[in-house]
Amino acid sequence: MTSFDDLLSQVPITQIAEKLGVDENTATTAVKAALPTLLGGLQANTAQPEGAASWAAAARAEASAARSARH
Repeated sequence: MTSFDDLLSQVPITQIAEKLGVDENTATTAVKAALPTLLGGLQANTAQPEGAASWAAAARAEASAARSARH
């Protein structure tokens, strides 16, 4: 299982800070505060088959959009 620190290391803190107009320490603090809630929501939504299917469809759509944007 991935640790919280592993997940946090994958978050684009610099980009988040730039988009929010804050320094990286502030962005890191915000992400550390929000990440457990986001993960809890994801876990709750994917606990049921319908929620898992919905999440998987959204992830596929996002991946497809990202691939299209690169080409």
